[in-house]
Amino acid sequence: MFSGRKYINIVMLLRVIGWLLLIEAGFMAIPLVTSLIYREPTYISFAIGMGITLVAGCIMMGLKPRSREMGKREAILLTAMVWVVFSLFGMIPFLLSSIHITVTDAFFETISGFTTTGLSVIKSIDALPRGFVIWRCVMQWIGGMGIILFTLAVLPMLNYQGGMQLFNAEVSGITHSKLRPRVSSTAKGLWTVYFCLTAAIIILLSFSEMNIFEAVCYGLSTMSTGGFATSDMGMGAWDSTYK
Repeated sequence: MFSGRKYINIVMLLRVIGWLLLIEAGFMAIPLVTSLIYREPTYISFAIGMGITLVAGCIMMGLKPRSREMGKREAILLTAMVWVVFSLFGMIPFLLSSIHITVTDAFFETISGFTTTGLSVIKSIDALPRGFVIWRCVMQWIGGMGIILFTLAVLPMLNYQGGMQLFNAEVSGITHSKLRPRVSSTAKGLWTVYFCLTAAIIILLSFSEMNIFEAVCYGLSTMSTGGFATSDMGMGAWDSTYK
């Protein structure tokens, strides 16, 4: 089942996690820009969180493994670790903000987003700054297709470093077949379809009573099947048969 190696390539594993943290930091730019647009002071929380995530990612990327090999051991461990690591860094803006949330609740909210569970411990979404509202939806959208699958799409080097093992560890099901010869091409194809369907939902929702911010949030959370809303009333906030 496993390769002949009797050890786990921890350094290579951390290096890949470093790439993942850079991707997460890039996604934090969305709530950061949103906070700036709506002139919310919470942009500072996202700016600091983004900076911490970038620094941590760069440090891990700088590690030099003796071997670049990644087998099933690393694939399974990485798939399990990435949800925890992403949640630990993703909750930093919550902890730095003035919304008064505990570490436990912040971690729960974040991991609920990335795993598209959809449970929330925030008492009032209506009172939540828009930067955090869209961050919750962005987290669900990332987790909807899979963080590892996104990594395979943007890091072609993993084609030769355990890409298929990562693909099999991330995608649910008994057997998996590549749509294209390269794993990265398969991942790009899946993410292209995912992105296009998300864009279609956002466009359709923008023709309803929703404003563009609400349409984007619901497009992200609907496509990921996560269910995070922009209001305490959820979809009940709009009395419309269109939705």
